[in-house]
This record gives sequence, C-alpha cells and structure tokens, in this order.
Amino acid sequence: MNALAGQCVPLFASPPASDMAAPQIEHAFALMTRGDAAQAANVLSRLLREAPAYAPGHVLYAQACEALHRWPDALSAWQTVSLLMPDLDMARAGVLRSTRVIATLRSMTPTPETKPEPTPA
Repeated sequence: MNALAGQCVPLFASPPASDMAAPQIEHAFALMTRGDAAQAANVLSRLLREAPAYAPGHVLYAQACEALHRWPDALSAWQTVSLLMPDLDMARAGVLRSTRVIATLRSMTPTPETKPEPTPA
C-alpha cells in the first residue's frame, strides 16, 4: 500500500457534474485505498475530461499523482482545486507541498553548467 492511500479524502459534498461521476470517483477512491494509484489516476483523468469542474475528482487525482511522484501533474490538480474551492486548506497545502517537492527536485538536477568535468583516465 502506498503512503498516501490512507490519506485519500474524496469530497462528496460537491455534487457530481454528471450521473457518471459518483461511481467513477468511488471506484477511483477504492483503487487508491488498495494502493493502485496508477489505475486511479487513469480513471480520474477520464472523469475529469467529462466533468472538468468536479473538485473531488481533482483532489483525488492530485493525491494519485503525488503517490506516483508526478509532481507537476499534482501541482496542476491542486491549483485547479484551489480555483474551484478557494477556502479549502487541503488545496493550499497541496499546492505548497507540490511546489516544494518540484523546487527540491530541480535543485538536485545538475544543469550543463554544474555538471562536473570528466576526469581523464
């Protein structure tokens, strides 16, 4: 089971944008609970194409992306949640967390100017 599986929080208070959204989000939540973030991300990606303003789908998609270490996708999803639900603390925390991880990863990646010169054999 992945580290975020126990932290999945679907926000069922927001009404689904379509009748198909509720079963899909429940299925994605079940996948996340079982630790299958990749399949959950696929389900949620399809759902969000059909219902792009469905905030719970973006929340769970962001969590799936975090579990998969797809930080730019997680950041984008959290930013969307922040637009859809500006008072949601979880969204602000997700944006901050994703931004920090991306910055850390970028700082660890050598640029052409910082790559060490090969030593002659």
